[in-house]
Amino acid sequence: MRGTRLLLLGLLGLLGLLPGAGLGQRFEAFPLGDTGVIQALAVTPDGIAFTRGRSLPPYLFRPDTGRFEPVPLGAPPGYAPDWARDICTATDGSLWGATGAYLFRRGAGDPAVTYPEATPGTRELLLGCRGNGEVWTSRGSGLYRYAADGRALGKHSDTSLPQSPGRMWGCPDGNLWMTSGLNLVRLSRENAATQIPAAVKSGDILSELACASDGGAWYTVRHCSDMVCDRGSLVRLFGNGLLRSVEILEPKWALGVVEGPDGAGWFAHSDGLARVSDDGALVLYPHAGPKFANEIVVGPDGGLWFGDNVAHALTRFVLPPMLQAIPAVVGTVGGSGVPYGTDLVVSNGGTSTAAVTLRYLPSRPESGVAEASVTESLLPGRQLVVGDVLAWLRSKGFSFPGTGNVGILSVETEGALPQRALTAFARTTSPSGPGRAGVAYPSLWQESLPSAVGTTLRLFGLRQNAADRTNLAFVNLSRTAPLLLAVTVISGDGTGRRAFLPDVSVGPRKWTQLDSVLASADGTPPFTQGWVEVESVGDAPAPFWAYAVVNHNATNDGTYFSPAEPAHELIVPALVDTGSWRSELVLANPCCSAATAELTFAPGGATPRTVRVPLALLEQRIVANANENLGLGPGVGPLLVRFFDDRGRPAAGVASVRVATPEGYGVSLPGTPLVDLKASKVRVAGQRQGNGVRSNLALVSAEPDATLTLKVTIVDGETGTRKEPVTVTLPPLGFKQLDQVLTPHGISQGWAEVERTATTSATGSGRFLAYGVLNDGERPGEGTGDGSILPMATEK
Repeated sequence: MRGTRLLLLGLLGLLGLLPGAGLGQRFEAFPLGDTGVIQALAVTPDGIAFTRGRSLPPYLFRPDTGRFEPVPLGAPPGYAPDWARDICTATDGSLWGATGAYLFRRGAGDPAVTYPEATPGTRELLLGCRGNGEVWTSRGSGLYRYAADGRALGKHSDTSLPQSPGRMWGCPDGNLWMTSGLNLVRLSRENAATQIPAAVKSGDILSELACASDGGAWYTVRHCSDMVCDRGSLVRLFGNGLLRSVEILEPKWALGVVEGPDGAGWFAHSDGLARVSDDGALVLYPHAGPKFANEIVVGPDGGLWFGDNVAHALTRFVLPPMLQAIPAVVGTVGGSGVPYGTDLVVSNGGTSTAAVTLRYLPSRPESGVAEASVTESLLPGRQLVVGDVLAWLRSKGFSFPGTGNVGILSVETEGALPQRALTAFARTTSPSGPGRAGVAYPSLWQESLPSAVGTTLRLFGLRQNAADRTNLAFVNLSRTAPLLLAVTVISGDGTGRRAFLPDVSVGPRKWTQLDSVLASADGTPPFTQGWVEVESVGDAPAPFWAYAVVNHNATNDGTYFSPAEPAHELIVPALVDTGSWRSELVLANPCCSAATAELTFAPGGATPRTVRVPLALLEQRIVANANENLGLGPGVGPLLVRFFDDRGRPAAGVASVRVATPEGYGVSLPGTPLVDLKASKVRVAGQRQGNGVRSNLALVSAEPDATLTLKVTIVDGETGTRKEPVTVTLPPLGFKQLDQVLTPHGISQGWAEVERTATTSATGSGRFLAYGVLNDGERPGEGTGDGSILPMATEK
């Protein structure tokens, strides 16, 4: 567990975020009209439901009309009317409640209240609505199950579960969480139970829990001693079982908690709301007057709803706009007369319409405009495909010169969208050989970017030789603060040689590039391969990014390299030795002693092959034709990489692969730390078929000892229609590519949803990757075959 960085809300203004940041966020109160309090909340298709405490019925607030409506309760035969204590919403939209004596159910759009069959026992205590279509309750000394439509399904027979849990929460992903003493118990969608220490001590109070999109949870704790609770914390329990605790010093307590549309944990406290990201960064959003909100929920409008039990109002917090940025949009003619252009895909994987503003921010004065923005309405499941961004903006009435255009494209949206539901992807290409070639890059989520002065990014795999050259690009996403960067080149030959380049200045909302960065580094012998360190050294914080592009000198094909941090265990998605495709493996040991990289390869479910590669301290090794030269043999599959020091203890390193044809057209696939693979469902947007391109979808198991089952659903990007899903089973370290994945469905553009439905992993983690490849040429053998990686997006 780690501590946290405390950022006051005023720092957001200091950062000077892109247009829209900090705008639109606000608290809105809807008075109850009496002095009652709000306890439990639930979001239903009819509105925001909430309980009012003793002797009062539940209420429903309809945001579209601003009206409060009571939900009158009677009682089933043999029971006296009681008041609602807990509520939740089942998968069919029905509102369920527990009164303490019996259950009630109100169907979506139906004002009638029914009373599901009572179960044996003395009192209905707890309630949990699960995403698997069931509703669970604790009654007496047993756990009982119901179908969402109200049918009783009987008592759960697993006696290893706590029969009288302290608390219970159901999750949309099908998980059910319960407290048992000082532990949490997670019941998976398949009803496999896992007991997890909750990081609390005797006397502490676990106040509330919220489901996280990676299968984990967020929960609030009040730390107490001798009956005095003097501080609190918010705990992030990741899907892989890791914990991170954020101590709440001011204010003391965190009360209700929820995972927001931005993927962060939001909690209510006595002075308003606060936001905690996965890395522990805490931001306070103060609101005048104490709130004491017991629960907080995300409404259908994407706002955070909670009860203000001092002002006696239901309150909504409208979140700041979510911002991402394409690092570079290009429309220019190169020195050799070759034209470069950028295409774009924006995908809405959410269930609500998004108003998307695309804001082009030129980095060069010759563009002639300060900015150009267009707002598009993007329906759920749809993709916006723009073949040439600058030409598209010209069609909207903006004027740009015919060459010299390069700049950032800000992608801004507000509304009820999960953070990663809206994804953007761009590709800059030029004519090459029989088709086109270039480089592709995903959008950057501004809230995830580093900003603090002193932050360092490292980029590996750089080289300068007769075949390749490396350019280094920088992006400053601050609206007002200039960025000053120190760039250090480190030789990959293990000598530790360094070259310090002149500091690089990047203006607010600007992009710039250093061409042939290794060639510009003074050194004898010349720097032919290595990595760079990019450190923010300016006077003010500014969100920034750096990336490298390795360009093939003959084809002009670019390969994108993003910053990487060393890790002990990584999965490289695909090592390829088949047909004309070969792989170049990059291994780096930037710290802190000599190391060994252990490589495991099991193509096509074959017996795993393992080799060990020694690395000197500060060595980066680039292995051409890696399958053959390392003795791993032919085939296609992921490469599991583990680093160890010279005493056999876990160490950290970096790995990536570049897969290319003999002509030099190819893609780069970074190694992903296994600890980062937490999601059970991902999306791969930007798939296209036709107009000179085709798309493949790759599925990768990161589990060395488990079989995975994945469900793949294709969504038509023009209509939002979901196609019939297919099931793919992956053996340990398995790989499966679905070639021209859109062709069987007869669609020209769309996106893929990939969900893990089963795993034989003993831990239940079932780690996997999915990615797309957008190839030049509508069919194999056409065009250059140059590939661009379509990365997976998760809800976090």
